[in-house]
Parts: sequence; C-alpha cells; structure tokens
Amino acid sequence: MGRFDWLELPQEDQQKQAKDELGTPYTETFDAQHYLELAARAYDEGDFEQALRYYSRSLRFERQQPIAWSGQVKALIEMGELGEAQTWVEKGLTQLPKDPELLAAKALLLAKSGRMDDAIAFSDQAMARPSFSPYSWIVRGEILLISTPTMAQHCFAKALENGPTDWRICSQIARAYLRNGRFAEAAEYLNQAVQNQPTNPFLWSQLGESFRGLNLLSKARFCFEKAIEIRPGLREASEGMRSLNASSGILERLVASVMQLFGGK
Repeated sequence: MGRFDWLELPQEDQQKQAKDELGTPYTETFDAQHYLELAARAYDEGDFEQALRYYSRSLRFERQQPIAWSGQVKALIEMGELGEAQTWVEKGLTQLPKDPELLAAKALLLAKSGRMDDAIAFSDQAMARPSFSPYSWIVRGEILLISTPTMAQHCFAKALENGPTDWRICSQIARAYLRNGRFAEAAEYLNQAVQNQPTNPFLWSQLGESFRGLNLLSKARFCFEKAIEIRPGLREASEGMRSLNASSGILERLVASVMQLFGGK
C-alpha cells in the first residue's frame, strides 16, 4: 500500500481504514463540514498532512465538494508531493471539471514540470470561471515567478485586492516566493501575516526560514524561538534552529582556525 492510497478507498474498506487513519470510528456523528473546518485549521497551521486526512474524511460524506478536492491537492503541493498532487488533481477534475481552484492547481503543476504553455492555458481557464478565487491569482503569480518574475507582483496584488490584510493570502503568496528562493519578498508578506495573526507558530517559522535564506541569522533565530514558544516541539521551527546551530558551530570552528593560523605566524 502506497503512502497516500488511503485517500481513496474501496467502499467496503472505508469504515476500517477511517478508524486506522484518524483513530476514531467512521460511524461517528460528525459531518463533512466538521472535517472541512478541521482541515482548514490544520492547513492554516502548516500541518498539511493532517489537513489532507481531514479533507479526505470530508469527501467520504460527499464526493463532489470543491473545497475538499482542491484542499487535498493544495496540501500535497505544500508537502512537495508533486506526483501525488498530479494524480489527485486529475481525479478531482473528473468529478469537478470546471472547478477554478483545481484548474489553477493543475496549471501550477504543469509549470513546475516545465510545460509553460499548457500551464498558462489552464491558468486562463481557471481565471475565466466566474467564481475564481484569489488562489487563481496566486497560482498565476507563481507561474510567472518561474518564467518571468518581474510580472508576478501584479498577480499577487490582485489576489489581495479584496482583502489587503488577509493573512491567509499573504501566507500563500509568501510560500510561493519561498518555493522559488525569493526570500526578501517572502519575508515582506510574512511580516504582514504575523502582524495580523501573531499567535500562529507556522507563520513565525516560515518567517524564520525567510530570514535564514537572507542570512539574517539573529532575526531567523528570534522567529524560530517565537514559534517554539507558541508551540513547543514544532517540527519546522525545531529543524530551523538545529540548522542555525549547526551553521554557528561551523562558523565558530572556521574563525578559530583562522585565528590559530594567524596566531601561529
């Protein structure tokens, strides 16, 4: 059984597998909306694998939920599971062939595989839908980051047009920049996000990653420490701190070696 085979299960195995994956009986009284809310919370906090599980559970109640289908795909993209995301965006589009977020997600995956013309075509389809969301603008911006970076900012500004301080949109834009090694721009959006949601440890951890990418190590350390203060043991922040400590150790040894060399002269 593959790592993500549980996302789609034979009907007769659903009850057993749901209990195995989430530790609670499938016959519980919660409904699809309950799991969508749990998924959104996990996604906001950067726990993308748990969000994936909740989106999957929600789909067991109703197979044609756009939020759950696109949520699964977006979570897989955030986890770096691009092959799985490609599989599931195709499955989602068989259920909801005109959903703008699924079309946008497919566009992003095509761009990441180097198929820019196809990516733009699917992005155009997503943005032609009357119900297209800020995510469609964010994806268009990330596609442009891959191809023509100077044009991306306009798309991100459009994503924020109706909510210029929306921390969730700021966070998504920042992660698009992070995935493409644009640390200064990511830090700018994450600064705005943490101002509006200062108790979210994932945002602090991502801001720490941005500062680490900029070699602003004291700022990075502050952000990682803040994330761990809010949620002790947060994996991303703990890994960031370990990386900083390892870098500091290497630098200290290098300085000691140089001083010893000149001292010897």
